[in-house]
Amino acid sequence: MKLGIMLAGRGPEDIARRLEQAREAGFSLCQLNIHQTGLTRTDMAAIAASMLEFGVRPVAMGVYVNPLRAEEAGPLGVSLADLNLALHSLDILGARRVVFWSGTHADALYAPHDENESDDSLAALREFLARVVRETRARHYTLLIEPWRTHVLGSEDRIRQFHRSLPPFVEERVRYVLDVPGLMTP
Repeated sequence: MKLGIMLAGRGPEDIARRLEQAREAGFSLCQLNIHQTGLTRTDMAAIAASMLEFGVRPVAMGVYVNPLRAEEAGPLGVSLADLNLALHSLDILGARRVVFWSGTHADALYAPHDENESDDSLAALREFLARVVRETRARHYTLLIEPWRTHVLGSEDRIRQFHRSLPPFVEERVRYVLDVPGLMTP
């Protein structure tokens, strides 16, 4: 079994320090979470160079955009523009998976909101995914949705129902991170 580590950073220098720490701790695989809006492809190239320097390979990129408010930077500091940058930088980063939330209407990330359980919210998430797939030019990638009990996809049944409703060109690109504690009710 290979173990990886989840790393988060705000810019190339911060991420380089975290990659160095991960390597010193014996890790060679990571999920790299971006927590800053406005990075450029040059920044992504610098991050890729640090990954090479420290020998840590990304198995996934975490770009935790809120699909229901994609244009604005969410609680973790990223927006749709940052997701698009990550997807169009996969060739230099080496990851093929990009992780983000299923979305919420709530102002606080983990707070419940009645609209999250609506069919309109499922439709909004479906359209967000279709837009991302249509606009992504990378050839080999997977979108990983991380559900949360208070978000649009908050249960196993709702995830299955949603996945069956996706158009085929989207369905082939979408998978789910099943973080069991994220789906458990308190």
